Amino acid sequence: TANVAKLLDAPVLLVVDASAMAASVAALVKGFREFDPQPRFAGVLCNRVAGPRHYEYLEPALRRHTDVTPLGWLPRREEWKVAERHLGLTTTGDLGGDPKRWDDLGKALAGAIDLERLLEATQGGENQWSSQGADAPRSPAQARKRVAVARDAAFCFYYPENLELLEAAGAEIVPFSPLADDALPERIQMLYLGGGYPELHASTLAANRSLRESIQGFHARGGVIYAECGGLMACCRELHVDGVSYPMLDLLPARTIMQTRRAALGYVTLRTTHPSPLGPAGTEARGHEFHYSRLEPLGDVNYSGILETSRGDHRPDGLVSGNLYAGYAHLHFGSNPGIAAALSR
Repeated sequence: TANVAKLLDAPVLLVVDASAMAASVAALVKGFREFDPQPRFAGVLCNRVAGPRHYEYLEPALRRHTDVTPLGWLPRREEWKVAERHLGLTTTGDLGGDPKRWDDLGKALAGAIDLERLLEATQGGENQWSSQGADAPRSPAQARKRVAVARDAAFCFYYPENLELLEAAGAEIVPFSPLADDALPERIQMLYLGGGYPELHASTLAANRSLRESIQGFHARGGVIYAECGGLMACCRELHVDGVSYPMLDLLPARTIMQTRRAALGYVTLRTTHPSPLGPAGTEARGHEFHYSRLEPLGDVNYSGILETSRGDHRPDGLVSGNLYAGYAHLHFGSNPGIAAALSR
């Protein structure tokens, strides 16, 4: 986070779990402040505070021993907790749509935090950054390619810039739900299956036979499919979770197996070795991997690229079958906007 903040000259708001602290909160904040002097600190927010009297110990210590401005505190409330699970935190979609949670949190923020000072202190820096490809020429409206994008609790992770760059390249984004819809949207030319949690919804995905047949027919007709991580898992023949195998799309002769140990985490660079829906051989893009599943071939599989990890390791990725590209890496199209153009062509 500090490295990104330095690259963007973005202000940093420290959020400290102060639940078991008094004056020692200053030692922690002072450590962050002096460890690297380059990040621009806008202030510090104390989280999980027992109440106003507890904060009376925290604020004076911060003002006396650090030059990071205390901007307020949030109380310790169990109902506001965002639980952790594999692949990170519970997502907004799974927390439910009850507005009371967010209303209560908003009122607490307004009552315990100096919002005006926070907004003033977190204005952007001098550097102006914009999405690469944002000014790319758009295709005429009549030539726009309809791209079906899976958006529900099973497929919920997308880089927003990927969708923006697809639109800039002439795509019309059409969301649908593999969990609830019984067919792909009409008149689509591309399908984007992003990351998410298919393993948590494997039985529902397996039971939606009509959608599976719709996607299989789209693939058989030569439709372009881009699938990453969770999307890759869905494209395999089956998904194995807790000793049970669930039928998936069967577009690849392989299965993925959920395991308790993390299989991969980190930044990667993809270099294609063969032509694929991403472009010609030699296409390069950066992204990341984060998954607990492993892939087990059940027949001949064709890889179109090599991943290089931040540690210098190399391994194959990017399975291809017809106009399907399916890989574990979440590619960021901003690192190579030509991928969005190739997929939208």
